[in-house]
Amino acid sequence: EKGLRLRYLVIVFSSYYLFFSGVRSAVLAFSLASLYHILISNFKFGAGNITQKFYFFLCIFLFFLIVLSPSILVALGFDDYNWIRVYVFRSNHSQISAEEIKETVYRSWLWVQHFRLWSENYIFGVGTFDFHNVIDEPLISGHQGKGSESFFTGFLARIGVFAIFLVYMPIKHAICAANFKNKFVPEIVIMFLVAMFSYGSFFVPYNFLFLIFLIFVFGGYRDSCRRLRA
Repeated sequence: EKGLRLRYLVIVFSSYYLFFSGVRSAVLAFSLASLYHILISNFKFGAGNITQKFYFFLCIFLFFLIVLSPSILVALGFDDYNWIRVYVFRSNHSQISAEEIKETVYRSWLWVQHFRLWSENYIFGVGTFDFHNVIDEPLISGHQGKGSESFFTGFLARIGVFAIFLVYMPIKHAICAANFKNKFVPEIVIMFLVAMFSYGSFFVPYNFLFLIFLIFVFGGYRDSCRRLRA
């Protein structure tokens, strides 16, 4: 009990650096993982493992909804509302410029570009590419044409359908952990998935974070599934 209290204390103090870092995706990953922990600890229904699975997929759904929400609001014509201009598009002007809209919807736009590239060769992908040379639309100002702000969709475009394995395995791991009412593994998976869809600069196949990701997925998944079969 004392060790658990100390662990929570470390999390609280370290969150200070997280929230003041200004990295919105990191804050979102932490917030969704925390939401999952709060829900599973205080609002259970039915069998414990069913509850955990439901909240896990709910948090994943919320992540995509949050990222896609600016595009949805633009499509529905809600971008003229004052509070939406301020809090979603981060604009203080009476009219949102086309450039501000593009900047806000950049990540969902990038996913679409990567999926379009993947559609050219679903099995093996298109291989290594220079992003600014393969897109049909003008680049969004300030992003220099790297297109690296999403590891998974970029990897999917490069190596094809085999990249799906990198999403399937951690989700399967989270489901296995839920069968044993382990709440911490799904939280870590939520944060990894947010990182995979939000970053492509520090979450790459040749750095230490990716190595930790593989150890976590394959080592933990093997143990969880072995217990499940037993």
